[in-house]
Amino acid sequence: MAPPTCRSRAAAAHTANNLTNSEYFGGHPSVSVSKDNGTTWTVHEITAGHNQDESDNAIAIDKANRLYMAWQDGTNPSETEYGTTSAAKVAFSNDEGTTWSKPVNLSKKLGVHNVQFPEIVAGDKGRAAVAFIGTDAIGDDQHNGFKGPDGNPGEWHMYIAMTYNGGKTWTTVDTTPHNPVQRGCVHMLGLSNKTVTDENLCSQRNLLDFNDITMDGQGRVLVAYADGCTGKCVHDPKYLSKDGNKTDATNMVMRLTGGKGLLAKYDGKLGPVR
Repeated sequence: MAPPTCRSRAAAAHTANNLTNSEYFGGHPSVSVSKDNGTTWTVHEITAGHNQDESDNAIAIDKANRLYMAWQDGTNPSETEYGTTSAAKVAFSNDEGTTWSKPVNLSKKLGVHNVQFPEIVAGDKGRAAVAFIGTDAIGDDQHNGFKGPDGNPGEWHMYIAMTYNGGKTWTTVDTTPHNPVQRGCVHMLGLSNKTVTDENLCSQRNLLDFNDITMDGQGRVLVAYADGCTGKCVHDPKYLSKDGNKTDATNMVMRLTGGKGLLAKYDGKLGPVR
């Protein structure tokens, strides 16, 4: 995350009003802001956003000091029921998180109905990128049996959205259209939450917990992620990981190879758009 212009200020993302680790009822994506070198902090919420308490929200600040937040937007019906849809959303603030723009849905136009692992990075004024994994499957992605519209395990892909006008508009692309990053559920609730009354919690732990996003010295977007669908899984729509985090997980890096990046002075120098 790029530092704000004023060095006495800092920001950290979190979810406000969420319950304990065993309840997963959600809250509003929020940011804690300090204006006195971390001595005191103020929480600012995006009240138009909701978080299922699965994936963490993420923040970044561009060189014009615009603050961006990306999050997995969704709600759970109750403390014991899990939501069946979620979206990748993003908003921006020009006053250090006090007020926020209207959230933009980055995933809906691509037919994505559930997302995880939103990550964001910002560069020059008005330039930012968000990465997330998503699927067209509707249902509870935290339990075994999560399936897509074809009846096979939900198929997840890596998506990247970019803006060059300060978050007013975004363009999202599927960067792995022919090579899924996961099939089936994506375990986000922690092993400690499996109880006697809930033995069907997602048994696939191969993706572990986090992805990340950054940029190189010329503004190319780089995304580090776990690919949980390798070998036979790539072409077998019925494949599921069966041994937790022992196999079916490969460290991968997605790299922008052409077009416009996050640093304007390198426009036209990163290679052609493919």
